[in-house]
Amino acid sequence: MANNLTELTGTVGEAVKVGTIVKGQVIGIAAGVALDFMTVEQCAARKTSEDTRYLNIEVAMGEYGTKNKSFPDYSNPDDPAQPINPNSIHGRVMATYPELGIESEVNMIAIGKNTPNGVLIVWDMVLA
Repeated sequence: MANNLTELTGTVGEAVKVGTIVKGQVIGIAAGVALDFMTVEQCAARKTSEDTRYLNIEVAMGEYGTKNKSFPDYSNPDDPAQPINPNSIHGRVMATYPELGIESEVNMIAIGKNTPNGVLIVWDMVLA
């Protein structure tokens, strides 16, 4: 149950700068469909079908928390030897981290996204 507060307190830390790269560790890899990893609204915004096969990589980044990277799964379960499109996010992840698994180390980069309220820092995997 939530508690009502009369004020907020705390110390604001230093802002992360765009382009900052930190090491992260993969703590989870999941396969499913888009709706497993996104809301209906997010699926619509990405113009992806709710039942499109998707992958999700969860990365622990120490003081920066845990971040998720979700993208369409372009592997072919009927023919695992079939190449994955190198220009897709899936292809770029595999080209950068060919042996990606639990406890693998990955690089994460702080990216600035323009919003109506200014620049918002988001984290993404560094990809080739």
